[in-house]
Amino acid sequence: MADPLKMNATELGEAFENNLIDTVGALEAFFDAIQKNTLTDRIFVAVTKARAVGEAEDARKRRKFNALT
Repeated sequence: MADPLKMNATELGEAFENNLIDTVGALEAFFDAIQKNTLTDRIFVAVTKARAVGEAEDARKRRKFNALT
């Protein structure tokens, strides 16, 4: 799997569309990076992992469904 942390938004979108990376796997990579960052306590945006995982799983299901049709 390509490293989603090194991709820009366009590259991520294309990778998702072409099934080169998994939405949940990419999300986990971003959350791991957030947790490892020494400035985590200074990040002003609240990130809700449970909701983000749900959205990523829904995107995965839509992508699989669209691949079947």
